[in-house]
Amino acid sequence: YRTSIWRTWVDNNLWAAVTYFPLSFLSVIAYFCVQQFGWIAISAAPPVLVLIYLSYAQYNQKVEEKMHRIEEMNDLHLSIVQALALAIDAKDNASTEHVVRVKIYGRGLANMLGLSELETQAIEAGAMLHDVGKLAIPDYILNKPGHLTHAEEEKLKIHPVVSAEILSQVKFPYPVVPVVRHHHEKWDGTGYPDGLSGEEIPLTARILSLVENFDSLREGHLHQEPLTRSNAIRAIQNQAGTAFDPQLVERFFKHLHEFEAEITARQPTAYEPYENNSVTILETTSPLDKIREAHREAIQLYEIAQSIGSSLSLHNTLTELLNRVSTLIPSTTSVVYLKDKESERLSVAHAIGRDAQILLERQMRIGLGVSGWVFLNQGSLCNSGPHLDFSALQVEVSDDYFYSLAVPLMKNNQVLGVLTLYSIEATPYTSEHTRILESIARLAGDAILNAREHEEMETTAMTDRLTGLPNLRAILKEFERISNHARRSKKRFSLVMMDLDGFKNINDTLGHKMGDRYLEAVAKVMSSQLRTHEFLGRYAGDEFVAILPETNRQVIEPLLERLRMVVNALVVNDENGGAAKAGVSLGVAEYELDGTTLETLMAAADTAMYLDKSKKPHRQRSASSSDKVIPFPSYRSQAK
Repeated sequence: YRTSIWRTWVDNNLWAAVTYFPLSFLSVIAYFCVQQFGWIAISAAPPVLVLIYLSYAQYNQKVEEKMHRIEEMNDLHLSIVQALALAIDAKDNASTEHVVRVKIYGRGLANMLGLSELETQAIEAGAMLHDVGKLAIPDYILNKPGHLTHAEEEKLKIHPVVSAEILSQVKFPYPVVPVVRHHHEKWDGTGYPDGLSGEEIPLTARILSLVENFDSLREGHLHQEPLTRSNAIRAIQNQAGTAFDPQLVERFFKHLHEFEAEITARQPTAYEPYENNSVTILETTSPLDKIREAHREAIQLYEIAQSIGSSLSLHNTLTELLNRVSTLIPSTTSVVYLKDKESERLSVAHAIGRDAQILLERQMRIGLGVSGWVFLNQGSLCNSGPHLDFSALQVEVSDDYFYSLAVPLMKNNQVLGVLTLYSIEATPYTSEHTRILESIARLAGDAILNAREHEEMETTAMTDRLTGLPNLRAILKEFERISNHARRSKKRFSLVMMDLDGFKNINDTLGHKMGDRYLEAVAKVMSSQLRTHEFLGRYAGDEFVAILPETNRQVIEPLLERLRMVVNALVVNDENGGAAKAGVSLGVAEYELDGTTLETLMAAADTAMYLDKSKKPHRQRSASSSDKVIPFPSYRSQAK
């Protein structure tokens, strides 16, 4: 790493050659004049020398003025480039102090290795400009918290080449382009972009790579915690000989305390890692701070979009949305209102915070309250009275809420609902809060609409279109849920198979349309006899299945009789005076006694059902006033 004496003289004294040779020539002329004309000739020389001096002084002044202008232009160009570099670093969440420290490390190490001033300046410029090529990398790659995919890694690897191409357009007086292009090369040849190894990598690039990586470990990054001094040293030393030049590593850490002393003299608080756990809504004081805040906000919004769009469950989507919002904007209670499909009302689809349980599933008329107005007018409202919403919801909560912030949830031009925050703090919401919440609401619209459509499709897939009862797929799912509960609680349940007697005769004599009407009616009267926690589904054709938790044969007997009587009493008339009437046969199977799988229980219940059917005479009972409704028994208390 030593520099030759000739190189040192050229760098420091070559500029004086323009005076060495003319003065030497004048000395020779003067000597010959004295030899030829004597001292008389010398007396005529002063005016000539004065004239030469004045001409030289005037020329030298013009040169100095020109050099000063050149230096000013160079300083101006460098300042512009430096400002651009700082803006890029701010966008990448690197602090201004990081650049200063890297320059101190780089210059100190370069001086100890005897590099020229131009090479040292190239390292300093590289410290500022090495990441300008990141302008060509999408933000989601630069700020991705997890591992990059192979395609994303390849995209990231282009930034040194882009940086070098940009800087090659600037006529720097020092060789900065090699520093920038090769600062991601590794000693063992596994780096990029050119896969150089060992001393093939320019020394200036090796120096920048070492000091920049060390300081980045100390400062931390968006998704990387800062390391202590000892841990950062250990991390670099572990990569000596693979990522970094081992001799450089040894020399750097040998003199690290000297570099740190200079840093401390310039920066009393050397390492203050960037905190990124929330978006600061307050006004910032520096243009670079504003760039950082804008970039952090973009990152937060990207992460919100990723998280709330990762689930097709509406409940999970809304939970993630409100949890994310609560970390960005202060609120006591946060609510998502969605339009009810069956009425012109807004329902509380989800809520978190102090009064969440009181508000859940409450409804308000569209147009009433703060949220109703926001939905109707598709515009945000800031700092209106929360009591307007609570009154519209007809709930009683404490009257210490001060402010609300409500924004519409939209997908394209369709209003889906309203996102509303309520606060007990005396500090009002700001326009920045409104802007951020509106940005989040725009992202949430897609996720909410997708989740709702998925739920509707899932419901449709689990529902019999004719009767509206759960279909076979839903029966399978419900059986799995109830059987799992039965295994844990050690409590039995009953499964009832039901088949309509004489239904084929309805289809044959009155037509299938009438048969469909009769099935719809039967589904309704059967459903009316079951309690809310009990399950009724259409198995196939004219067969139905009921699953009754925590019951056995004995306690459900009154229910079976009730089902027989309401079905036997059911008559559906058509427009032509025809009457559809049928009976029902029932069979019961009990969990554990008759089996533990759906197949075994249905087989046992089916056998019992056909036994019940075989006992009946081959005739239809007539509907008459003597068919009385048996009061619904409270048979849960009789269950064993």
